[in-house]
Amino acid sequence: MYVWLELKKQEAKRCNKQQLSPGPSSKSFGRKKTPNDYFELSVETYTLVAALIATVTFAAFFTMPGGYDQMKGFAILGNKPAFKPFVISNSIAMCSALIVMFCFIWIPHDPVMFKLYKQKWIHRLTVLACLSMIISVMNAVYLVVEPMPRWLSIVGILIGCSFPIGVWLILGAEALFIPM
Repeated sequence: MYVWLELKKQEAKRCNKQQLSPGPSSKSFGRKKTPNDYFELSVETYTLVAALIATVTFAAFFTMPGGYDQMKGFAILGNKPAFKPFVISNSIAMCSALIVMFCFIWIPHDPVMFKLYKQKWIHRLTVLACLSMIISVMNAVYLVVEPMPRWLSIVGILIGCSFPIGVWLILGAEALFIPM
């Protein structure tokens, strides 16, 4: 603690004697951000999100809620009513995310057309993948927790339902449109 305080005092003395340069900004790196820079950042973000969603949903198929019957090879909870919505929503999430990833592979072929027409669909497919993943998780929680007290599974579903409501309250209709 003593060494830390001494270092702090010495740094304060040194800073008082000389002018500190301002913190990093877009001007300090020698150029101003262009719309193309924001587009490239957007592409990187959508690609990362889509890759994570595709990875998680792919893994959910191999680690089914409740596991597998080792003798028959079927999902143990496959006959439950919440299993079908789990499979459907997980499939929608994974396919939507994969479509987003494949669309970004084709950006170099025609970036102008992509910016004008395809980016809104990429955004909507990413939103669809996120919402489908939430539905998938809610169904998986319900499948696993349902034998326990029923209130616990209901609370899990209500928490999952609050996510889209919260996003809508914060962003409104902008949640479905591309932020520019």
